[in-house]
Amino acid sequence: MTHEEKPRWMHDPTKSAPGKVWIEPGTGKATVTRTYTGVLIGANLDWYITELAAIRIDKHEELHVEASRKAHHQHIRPLEERVAQRTGKENAESAKNRIAAMYAIKQFLNWEGAIKEFKLEDKVQNSPGGMVDQEDHASDDYPVDDGPKKVNGVSYNHYVRLPSEKSPS
Repeated sequence: MTHEEKPRWMHDPTKSAPGKVWIEPGTGKATVTRTYTGVLIGANLDWYITELAAIRIDKHEELHVEASRKAHHQHIRPLEERVAQRTGKENAESAKNRIAAMYAIKQFLNWEGAIKEFKLEDKVQNSPGGMVDQEDHASDDYPVDDGPKKVNGVSYNHYVRLPSEKSPS
């Protein structure tokens, strides 16, 4: 999930001042959050998940978190660094007039482009069936669904275990 607060532009209102524009402190932030709730061990409605499978599923979710972190570091962190370089009057962009200075900052930041690239990378990596799923599902220890099983006399439509675990008969 991303939350954006686009940069707010500030400028010297004096007409005789040259074109100086800067970003208002406290603006120009893009926050990325990715969390997950681990699965319960045992009964999960019509699913039964073994302890080892639950631990492995949590490991899979951590791969999604790490993929988002990498995309953040590749796209959002450099954007934040660019914002910092133009935040506050002391870091103003100067040009022949205010419009030219604002244009120069917008080009320098590439705000929309960086956010778009982050979202695209995150989608490619983390969508259902995306790169994280494709790579991890191909591993030897990814949990398997044995389909309907009874556990302690209770019927479940899905019994999930690691490939190394025995399935109840």
